[in-house]
Amino acid sequence: MNIGQLEAALGMTRANIRFYEKEGLLSPTRSENGYRDYTGSDLDTLRRIKLLRQLQFSLEDIRAMQTGALDLPAALRQQEARLQRQADDLDAARALCRTMEADGVQYRDLNAGKYLEEMVRLEQDGIRFQSVERDALPTVNHPWRRFFARSLDFSLCRLLLDAVLAWVFGHCGRRADVGPADGLSYLGRSIPVGASAAEHLGIYPGQVAFRSGRPERRRGQAHLFPGLWAAVRPIWAGRGLGHPLLCALPQL
Repeated sequence: MNIGQLEAALGMTRANIRFYEKEGLLSPTRSENGYRDYTGSDLDTLRRIKLLRQLQFSLEDIRAMQTGALDLPAALRQQEARLQRQADDLDAARALCRTMEADGVQYRDLNAGKYLEEMVRLEQDGIRFQSVERDALPTVNHPWRRFFARSLDFSLCRLLLDAVLAWVFGHCGRRADVGPADGLSYLGRSIPVGASAAEHLGIYPGQVAFRSGRPERRRGQAHLFPGLWAAVRPIWAGRGLGHPLLCALPQL
């Protein structure tokens, strides 16, 4: 059977089944095309795992029972004792809640030290309350490992960026007869303002602002798309990319 049929038969999710496979509690066979093929034995195994997990058995206990290192009756007795200890702990917590309720305490005038002392006394008798140690930021171990790991991630991302930019700006600096200002001149032609200025003034603003050659006075209809093409055409041919700003992009 496939994993969909297994999900329907057990009421478990695909993520549950994959998790137990990763933990080594389930080992399905694979067909010739590489897909997992679950058998009736796998179905029984998952039923056992589901039952024991819902009884709060640990994965280690289930793994030990599968290998024969732990006997089921002994495991049941141990689990019953653990559950009884948990029940005693919960009973003590409920009793302390009832005591605080009977005292009529409010949060702003709560004398926490009084009840913490009572908890310490109960813990000496074997009662375990929930610890606050879990309420902490994760400890950073081996910071130098994290530093080199992040450096490697950064280097790989930069390598990818350099490859893309090198492909985009592959013609950078190939034309020695094109000055640095030509790049900005060509870019100036590509904006609508440039097309409008060419239409009404007969000149391109990039040529005037960066003095890249003699301004061309060509009055007439110069709309947006001719202005854009006037910029794209020389850049497509590899011109105008010798500007230091453009050449510096691959080094970012």
